[in-house]
Amino acid sequence: MDEVKNQVMGDTRLNKRLSNILSSLSSDPKNSIPCANKTWSETFAAYRFIENDKVNFDSIMSGHKSETLERIKAQPVVLIPQDTTFLNFATDLESKEMGTLRRKETNQQLLHTSIAITPSRVNLGVVEGSMWQRDKEESSANSRYTKSIKDKESRRWLDHYESACQIQERCLESTIVSIADREGDIHEWFQLAEDQSEQRRASYIVRAKANRTLEIDGEETVLLWDHMNEQKSIGQYTVDIPKRNGEPGRKAKVSVSTTEIRLLGKGKSKRPLSLYAVLAKELTPPEGEKGIEWMLLTDLSVEDFKQARVIIEWYRSRWEIETYFRVLKGGCQIESNRFRTE
Repeated sequence: MDEVKNQVMGDTRLNKRLSNILSSLSSDPKNSIPCANKTWSETFAAYRFIENDKVNFDSIMSGHKSETLERIKAQPVVLIPQDTTFLNFATDLESKEMGTLRRKETNQQLLHTSIAITPSRVNLGVVEGSMWQRDKEESSANSRYTKSIKDKESRRWLDHYESACQIQERCLESTIVSIADREGDIHEWFQLAEDQSEQRRASYIVRAKANRTLEIDGEETVLLWDHMNEQKSIGQYTVDIPKRNGEPGRKAKVSVSTTEIRLLGKGKSKRPLSLYAVLAKELTPPEGEKGIEWMLLTDLSVEDFKQARVIIEWYRSRWEIETYFRVLKGGCQIESNRFRTE
């Protein structure tokens, strides 16, 4: 790990300073840099480290990523959920002599992260991260529809899938599966996966958002949800639903169906694609509640109930990245322990 750090940082003193900073912050993650360091000289050295041109996200994370990769190699299956969270680095402004009234200048940033976990939900580490600020002038629906995927904010889902493919290429004995919620339902993602060589292709499980048109015997005949609701159930089982948004946790009995589908290609850039769909639908939801309905798209072969259940459980592991974000915000207090300027 030290050799990797030396290659990226290019300075042994920077490596040592990084080690000292991490030791100070890890002892109490919710502390800011001044509070975590015992002396002013240590605090000043930490700020100088951050201001150094050789220090950036990739250099700081290089050692962690290297160790995470070694942990991944030791696992037969590794799930890599990815997701986005919003961070608000608000700054207090002057009260303008108006008593206790306070104004804040918002500074909202988006953080997209991929973490590696085992199917039993053991966190192996962070494998990729990207951060940006949304351009308000280009956030309209019309501008998003007219852009190429390479120019869209949603490109991050493909970039992080590409990172999963790089891991698959370096961990040939492991099965790497990239997982995303409905925002990751992007035709270009599935197309990118199909374009990968077998050696480097990471698998994927994505919860469907779009009710896509399917090709049946070469013709446009049915929409995804209509087609899946017509499939016979291949089994049922009970899943635990964690508490969320003030609602208590509960158990839900779901019916499972699956079949291979072929997505319709549109235009010159989107070609037809074959993959598997797995539908988990709650049989008797509580009165007044919508109930569970997970439509999952995957390139993994799903031929029976056992395989379908594995896909569902692997997708449910995606919740671990939500837990990770809660730890960052609530445990590490990253929104309040930030720098005031870049």
